[in-house]
Amino acid sequence: MTISMQPLLDEVRNRHGSCHDLHAEHINPKMMTVLRLMGIDEAFTDAHGCYLKGRDGKRFLDMHSGEGATSLGHNHPDVAQFLGSIVEMGLPNMIQLNCNVLSGLLAERLLAKAPPSLKKAYFTSSGGEAVDSAIKFARVATRRNRILYCRQSFHGLTLGALSVCGDDEFREGVGPLLPHTTRIEFNDLDQLRAELKKGDVAAFITEPIQGREVRVADRDYLAGAGRLCRDHGALFILDEIQTGLGRTGTFFALEQFGAEPDILTVSKALSGGLVPVGAVLMRQRVFDAMYSSLERCYVHHSTFGSNTLAMAAGLATLEVIEQQGLVANSKAMGLRIRAGLERLKTKHKMLADIRGLGLMFAIEIGKPKCGLLGDLKWGMIEKLSQGLMPQMVVIPLFKDHGILSMVSGFNNVIKFIPPMILGETEVDYFLSALDQVLGECATTARPQELIYDIARRRIGI
Repeated sequence: MTISMQPLLDEVRNRHGSCHDLHAEHINPKMMTVLRLMGIDEAFTDAHGCYLKGRDGKRFLDMHSGEGATSLGHNHPDVAQFLGSIVEMGLPNMIQLNCNVLSGLLAERLLAKAPPSLKKAYFTSSGGEAVDSAIKFARVATRRNRILYCRQSFHGLTLGALSVCGDDEFREGVGPLLPHTTRIEFNDLDQLRAELKKGDVAAFITEPIQGREVRVADRDYLAGAGRLCRDHGALFILDEIQTGLGRTGTFFALEQFGAEPDILTVSKALSGGLVPVGAVLMRQRVFDAMYSSLERCYVHHSTFGSNTLAMAAGLATLEVIEQQGLVANSKAMGLRIRAGLERLKTKHKMLADIRGLGLMFAIEIGKPKCGLLGDLKWGMIEKLSQGLMPQMVVIPLFKDHGILSMVSGFNNVIKFIPPMILGETEVDYFLSALDQVLGECATTARPQELIYDIARRRIGI
């Protein structure tokens, strides 16, 4: 019996404009309040490539790409077509006591791009699950418990990943996390060595570029970390969930650092922006420790991990990246953006710092010159509403120039991770718009008053 889905499609179209009300009622009212408070509660009607379309037809350039999940742009036609073709094939899916050809093909292609020492792949449904799995593999392989992680790191919000998250804002009120975890400083090999010497460390996990504030590892840090871990019987876990698949100008960021991880986690871009998927790539001995006998062949398993559509999305994504030369494009557009930002930095004193690699970059905003009264206002804003100052740039970028970006937490950092299909037209438009917004911040009171008003409403005065 075939049922008609037309009524359901009609409801989606007819109620599209009420998306924020539905989310406020049933999902996350606080998030909707934040969007409305800042005036960025746009009900996007469709999304293609680098652009989102608003209710009145206005186009918005997406410089955030869902934290990197839509790295191919929105609704990439080739990925969508491949997914449709796979559905039409009617392949068996999620048969837990068997397998499908797509997962084998995706593992083969991913491992071919990874360091040759990584021999096996394990698939998950998200980056957080990939990190949780990496921790389990490391503890089983080493028969140790302690995990080292870095301050200001971010590895996901599942309980295991949160336990190695270096930003306390996500941990408040959650309760006891995984025991035997130790926080150390990023880019500090001496501190890493001191902890490893204690002989009880299962693994050290870090990112090539810390995603929260886009802090790049020192040139020799990752290679040195791997050597230290091997010298002391620990495993080196490299989290490339956000940096992987070409974003930094090489397929994996590790290629720019000479890093040799024992475990490599990937996700986000692998989805093609359409179906969630993650993967853990590992050395043979790490895999063999977990699946050490026939009886243990099922000891670590994910129901949805190798599902047909997720594997198809991953395969199509790798094909698009290869055929469209997106790794090279990320490098070229990243260099173009960096040169433009360096020019703006000489022009605008508010632009305090520029960080990143390829199409993962950030700017740090310094306090504007605003006189004695303005200084008092900014003091109140920074004390009662952390992370608001960069909204002075983010909000007008969105409202006046149609550019979507995001403040990177309770700090003064604005993070940009645009689609890897970004071209010169989009880069030049972004740089021009940022130039205008920074100029307005320095010469008019409007941006400062805007943020001051939000701060007052936020604290109810």
